[in-house]
Amino acid sequence: MNAITTTEFNPSLAVINGTIKTTSLKVAEHFGKQHKNVLQAIDRLECSLEFNQLNFQPVEYSDAKGEKRPAYEMTKDGFTFLAMGFTGKEAAKWKEAYINAFNKMAEQLSSNPLQLPEPKTKKALLNGLTLEMQDCVKAIVRDRVAALPRHKQAKAAITCWSAIKSKYGKTYKEVEPEHFTSIVSLVGRLPLEGELIEKKAPMPQTDTEIILDCRRIVRELSDYLDWEDANRKQIVIKELVNDGYIVMKKDALLEKLAA
Repeated sequence: MNAITTTEFNPSLAVINGTIKTTSLKVAEHFGKQHKNVLQAIDRLECSLEFNQLNFQPVEYSDAKGEKRPAYEMTKDGFTFLAMGFTGKEAAKWKEAYINAFNKMAEQLSSNPLQLPEPKTKKALLNGLTLEMQDCVKAIVRDRVAALPRHKQAKAAITCWSAIKSKYGKTYKEVEPEHFTSIVSLVGRLPLEGELIEKKAPMPQTDTEIILDCRRIVRELSDYLDWEDANRKQIVIKELVNDGYIVMKKDALLEKLAA
């Protein structure tokens, strides 16, 4: 990480996708807390869902055993909100050091914008999912995770990505495009801790506008995929129906939900 030194303290910050952030791991280390307790403190913050999503990003890291564990990346606002609950003289020094470090790095980037790394052009891997397919999978994972209580979200995200890797032996980006529908099915139907599983509704007639109803998750696939190929669209619809998804027109689904 691109560290900033403040007096005898060394807050650890990095520019991630153009935003200055630190991590729950570094906060735990510097404030002398167990990481699991920092995660619990984040999950229990009484902030709005919008603030949480803007300032705390669930991620994962590998522990000493090589096992995947949940963590958070957080912005300056997220850190400040979290650190309000940390008390004591030593904690006060670290809070001041971190806030000063955030401000200094922001000033440096403002005065020297060329220090920011050039954005990388996204490219699909050879024989892997297309970028549109990747975006669709990420959107379904994001929506399923966002519907859960905050303290369950990091673990749920790891569960989704791990399930794909476990089934295919590779990351979702590397999976062949012909497996796209089965990945959507896997992620959409995967049981997640903390979710409310509702009774499945009777299967309606299929139509050309795809709406997925996956345990309270409604996602319009046409937002992510180019459906110029009508034959391919009908094939995907059929595969989704066979996998147990509800497929109907958006207006019909909205009427059903409002009933």
